[in-house]
Amino acid sequence: MVNTLIATPELLALLRQRRISQRFRGGERWRVGDTLFLREEAELEPYCEIHDGNVIPARMGAFSYSRSMPMPSTRIGRYCSIGDNVRYIQTQHPTDWATSSPVSYSPSGLESLVNYLRDTGVSKYAAYPFEHALSEPVVIGNDVWVGDNATFSGGVTVGDGAVVAANALVTRDVPPYAIVGGVPARLIRMRLPNDVAGRLQALQWWRFGPDVLQPLDVRDPAGFASRLEDLIAREAPAPLALTPLTHAELRAAAPQTATNPPAG
Repeated sequence: MVNTLIATPELLALLRQRRISQRFRGGERWRVGDTLFLREEAELEPYCEIHDGNVIPARMGAFSYSRSMPMPSTRIGRYCSIGDNVRYIQTQHPTDWATSSPVSYSPSGLESLVNYLRDTGVSKYAAYPFEHALSEPVVIGNDVWVGDNATFSGGVTVGDGAVVAANALVTRDVPPYAIVGGVPARLIRMRLPNDVAGRLQALQWWRFGPDVLQPLDVRDPAGFASRLEDLIAREAPAPLALTPLTHAELRAAAPQTATNPPAG
């Protein structure tokens, strides 16, 4: 279920305190009185950035940024780069019924139908149950790059290290370290050799901070993996220990709610 919050000075201060950005290159985009939308499972790790829209995703990991508004159910890992005008298909329509129109299952959501029923004096109107009207959440792994104008179908999972090309329509899961593009999106090539990609996945390098990773020279993926393996064997650097900002904390800082939250 999607909830709403009215931004307060306390909420904006909490975001600043927890190092959660909501404007590209610093500053604040949200203002006191703005309506924000989120689900009860929402979690934001420190050092993530939401550059567009007024939606807080279900999860966003550290060092990820989104230049597009996510759905409230979207889950985003760490170190992700999400471009402009990325869209998420938030509703489904029944394709095996006589009509796919929501007049059959969601009449209250159509102002035109509500007006028609009122104008014609119809007082009873049966809505058929359609359990899958809302799309399943989109899950984006760690170190994923999503190009401008990409579109995701509900329920899609994008694996760690993958790249989604600009303008792609993603209708099925994307394997780790795959580069996909087109309408519908298809595999273009693998981003890295399978052995290197496997080593990076096994290392789960995104559990560490940039201060640990940058000296290892990311320009050479195989060498980076070897150097990180050696560092872990010698010194075992501490993984990031970040406490996510939760729905409960946001709610406490902004107790006032608004009406008519979006789906998703």
